[in-house]
Amino acid sequence: MPAFVLAFLLGVACLFAVGPLIAALAPSARAARSIGPALFFPLLFLAGAWLPRDQMPAVLARMGDYSPLGATVDTLAAAWAGDSPAWPQLLALAVTAVVGSVLATRFFRWE
Repeated sequence: MPAFVLAFLLGVACLFAVGPLIAALAPSARAARSIGPALFFPLLFLAGAWLPRDQMPAVLARMGDYSPLGATVDTLAAAWAGDSPAWPQLLALAVTAVVGSVLATRFFRWE
């Protein structure tokens, strides 16, 4: 259970950091509403939502292993199955959450 909670919290923090980062970098709200889905759907693809990663080219599968959604799916699946989540994927989630949050805080502006 602790591994699942850790994987879940890191996955949520990672994915929640991406939204404010998009909002901070987008020139307008209309642009942010377009950038979000334009980023989300490739992340879904890399996570294996449409094509299993074992059928992807090796480079794409490797990218999917460490993409925010791919790492979240893998770590949650491993914890759910009773295995330990892969530390490199947990680290990738943590780094993405921290870097995304720091950059969003740095570049966010009220208008």
